[in-house]
Amino acid sequence: MSSKKDNFKSEFPRSCEHSILYCFDFDGTLVHGHLHNYLVKAKVKPGFATSVFVQEFYRTNEGIRCPAEWKELFQTLRDCGQSVAITTFSSYPEVVPIVLKDMGLDEEHIKSIHVVSGMPARHNRMCKNEHIAKARTHFNLAQDISCMLIDDDLNNILVAEAVGHLAVWADPDQYTFIDIIRTKSWWSHRLASMKTSTLNRHV
Repeated sequence: MSSKKDNFKSEFPRSCEHSILYCFDFDGTLVHGHLHNYLVKAKVKPGFATSVFVQEFYRTNEGIRCPAEWKELFQTLRDCGQSVAITTFSSYPEVVPIVLKDMGLDEEHIKSIHVVSGMPARHNRMCKNEHIAKARTHFNLAQDISCMLIDDDLNNILVAEAVGHLAVWADPDQYTFIDIIRTKSWWSHRLASMKTSTLNRHV
């Protein structure tokens, strides 16, 4: 009998041919609240946010959203050979590894997750798409590789979908979005497999 974790893994594409670049938002998605805003209000200089500030943030903002589920998801994506990035509108990228470690990820795993940070230009209508493009470049992925944005900002989701990206809204009030990530991953894999099979039949 297969375990729950094995069933979870089976829903993610394992073949490099059918890879997906997973781009996770940080504030409001991985953690409750907005760590960037908290650090700005605390007058912490970018590059100098330590675990002390993160722990204080946890005490006032409920900490990491569903840490066990995030840990399992990130481990599954690693085991399946998928590329993972954190795409965040933040001036404090140094806090991301701290939070990932607090989730229970090991140092080697954390180093494999690329962080794309920085605040958007004023009146930027691309939302997270520029961050996604930078993540794709970092991993040297072809343009036909699918990208999935997981974000609590619905506008970011809509703009990502408008240019053809997969997207999952990390509803602040629910946790069913993790199941949606699995479902969209499975369908993306199935559609890619069907397309490959069709092309092979016509060769």
